[in-house]
Parts: sequence; C-alpha cells; structure tokens
Amino acid sequence: MCTSIPNSELCTQSSEFERPAKAWRSMVLIWAALAVLGILAGCVTDRRLQSSNAGKSVAFFPGTPDFDFEAVETVRGGESGVDLYVRVPWSSLVFVHDTAGFEARYELRARFLPDTGSSGSVDQSWDRSVRSDRTVDRYSSEEQLVVQRVVLEEGKYVAEVVLEDLHSGVEAVRRQEIMVFNAGDSCARILRITLDRKVHGLAAPFLPLHIPVGQDSLRAVVTLRYPRLGAGNGLHLLVLRYPTDSLPAMPPYYLTPMAWSIRRTGVDFRKADTLARRVVPFTDDVEQTVSISLMGLTPGFHEVIARCSTRACGEAGGDRILERSRGLVIVDRDFPRITTRRGLVEPLLYLATEREYHEILEAGNEEEIRKRFEKFWLHLGGTPERAANLIKQFYTRVEDANLQYSAYKEGWKTDRGMIHVVFGTPALVERRPRQEVWTYSSGDVFLFEFVNPTRFDEPVENWTLARDSYNEQAWVKEVERWRRGQAF
Repeated sequence: MCTSIPNSELCTQSSEFERPAKAWRSMVLIWAALAVLGILAGCVTDRRLQSSNAGKSVAFFPGTPDFDFEAVETVRGGESGVDLYVRVPWSSLVFVHDTAGFEARYELRARFLPDTGSSGSVDQSWDRSVRSDRTVDRYSSEEQLVVQRVVLEEGKYVAEVVLEDLHSGVEAVRRQEIMVFNAGDSCARILRITLDRKVHGLAAPFLPLHIPVGQDSLRAVVTLRYPRLGAGNGLHLLVLRYPTDSLPAMPPYYLTPMAWSIRRTGVDFRKADTLARRVVPFTDDVEQTVSISLMGLTPGFHEVIARCSTRACGEAGGDRILERSRGLVIVDRDFPRITTRRGLVEPLLYLATEREYHEILEAGNEEEIRKRFEKFWLHLGGTPERAANLIKQFYTRVEDANLQYSAYKEGWKTDRGMIHVVFGTPALVERRPRQEVWTYSSGDVFLFEFVNPTRFDEPVENWTLARDSYNEQAWVKEVERWRRGQAF
C-alpha cells in the first residue's frame, strides 16, 4: 500500500502543499527559510539498533535519498512478522521532467538479517514512483508513505532498509533491531510503541523523530498481547519530560564541559516531570490496544512509557514487569526554519560583541529589532550589497547546521553546528570510532567526541568538541574575517 501525504494531510492522489516562507525586508532580504529535516549520517552502533527511534533520520538533505522507517512486530492471520512503515520526503528525491510533468523513481529493499543461529535472511523489494505537475524543491512538505507486511519466523532480526533513487543511483540505509515472536506464543508482551495522527479523520502512522509542536491529534499507541495475564490494576501509560540543554554552544577555547554536565550529555535522564498518566484496566482480548494523547507538548525531550505486571510466562508462580518506551524530540513549529526576527538574531551570538548582541535583542519592539539588525550587518559589510552577501552566507550555514547536526537542540547551537557556521564546511572529515576530526585548508583542526549515552536508547547522537585554549587564535581570526566582511 502506498499513500501520498502532503504535509499533515493523508490523500489518495498526489497534491502540492507549499508553506510560504516568512521573511522580512528593508534594505536587504534576509534569506532565512530553512529546509526540512536531513540525516544524522554515520554508522549506528549495535546498541543503538535497540533504540525506540532506530531507523529514523534527523534531517533531510534535498536531492539525497532519505527516509524514516519502522518495523513493528505483529501477528496477522495467524502468522508472525512485522508491519513495515517507510516515510519518503519528496524533497529528498530527484525529479526528472518528461512529457507528463515531473517524475521521481526509487526502489526500497528490505533485508531481515537473523541473529546467530537463526534461519536465513528474508529479502524483499518494492519499486515506487512519484509524479508532480511542477518542480519539487527543498521546501516541499510532501511525502510518500509505504506500508508493507513481511512474514517472518520467530527470532531476533536486524531490519535493514535501503532506498535507492533510480535517477541518481544514490542510496541511503537505515537499520533497526526487531524481535519477532511466535504466532502461537501465549505470553503477555508489550509491542513496539508507535505514533499516529488523524488525517481526514483516519489514523495514519507518524514516523519523524523531530516532532513540531501543535500536532493536535498526535498520540502514542500501545498494544498489549494477552492482557488477561496481567496482574495489578492495569496497563500504566506515562508521558515524561526531561531537562534538556537548549543553550548555544560555547566558543571552542572555553573549558570542556564536565562528563556529568547537561552541556555535555544533552539531556538529564536523572530528572523527569510527569506530564500525563493513564491506567487502563486489562481486558480478556487476545490483544488490547490503548493510546495516550501527546497534545500540548512543548519543545524538549519527552518519553512515553508503557508498563505493567503480568503472570510469569511458562513458569510456576511469580509476576514479572513488562515495560516499553519511546523517546520524542519536540521542536518549534517551523523547525529547522528560522521564521522570526528574534530567531534571526540569536545565531549572531557567534559574531557579535556582547554589547552588540544585547543591544539588538533588547530593542523595545519588532521594528526596532529590524533596524538594529540591519545596522549590524551593514556595519560588517560596508555596503548594502556586501551586507546582503554576508547575510546569505551566514544563514545558509545556519540552515546547513540545522539540517546536519540537530540533536536535542537546533543544529546551529551544537558544537559541530557552531564550528560549521563560523568556519564553514571542512576540507576533510576523518571519522574514527567515536570521534570526528575536522580539518580546514587554513590548518585549523577540531576534534569532536561521541558522548557516552546516559542510556543505550537515546534517540539522537550527541557530539562534544574537545575544547582547547589553542583554538582561541583560530576562532578570533575567523570571527574577525566575518566582521571585516571577508567570509565569502
């Protein structure tokens, strides 16, 4: 089954949804419309395959095949297997013009690799195409949802899904670990927690990791098999919110954050606020499906937890605890775009003096912010034309940082994003186990370290810059290039 989804609406045929970019003008046009989400590139460790959000991408690179997928263990018609959901943004595909308009073609290949000692792998593939009567650009909100059923024997698998753009020949790969249970298994178990939302009155799977605020119909769906084996007062559903680092990165010559600092870990799993709680009494059905609303969540990291006590399976006496969880990264409505004047000002923290920065932000009204903002850039550029070029260069880098390095906060606020905004794309990126080394043609080198997750199932990767006083000279030099209007 394949369905086209323009933005938030489920439809049975292709259609176009365009969100007008919010921009503001005076002497220069602020180029600040940022694109849809791109991939968090790189290999996924074995432990991360167990994450509730394995198989998801963080952002989308236009023109590069990209997708999210989710494999959910199920029993259908007495057969065990998985329901496979794949979300493909149109903006990530290459459209070719023909006599009937524009067409993109891609192939999905799914391989289920069994754990050691299990039977052979299962391979399936599907060809898909998308048609549009106009060019699909990087700001398109349209996407395609592919839903497939795959029958599998009992066992642990790594689901590997490959999407190949048939016009460009470029591939993208995602992986997720899945445990398939026997259809005749009579043990109680909580299946993978999924998300859905109502579109045209019907529930549709919702796959993105970064979730914009205001998804009024969004809910988490939990399925419990053999609830009649439950002990206690029912299935407990919780929605928690954790403290999250939301501050811009510190300059590269500041002291490196301590290992326990939220600046380094990104999120503090030791503390949590309970936002919602629901207890659902057990039924006598073979499967009991319940949900909890995710309306009203504010930006930050949240978690949905399903937990219950059941009678032990295949053992005499005793109870056991079942629990499944899923992480949610809630972001601003227009993320990763910057659509407000104050939002445009915030990244200037990396270039402006403390006095200049606060002078702009502390303006009494929006019009005064605009005037001071323009004055700042004109001071750097010297002429309206050079100021316009500086603005385009700066906010292009902010956009790229948001697309490539977003984690628990916007990409430009992360360590890698900060270096990208100020220094640009490195000449060489060397990837080592748990490390990245960025080398620039100027000779400047920056080392980033993958932070040990507080828990194995963190939904996004978190990288920290190895700060050193040696970096101060390089930082000051590059910022001065911006301030002299020489950064392009």
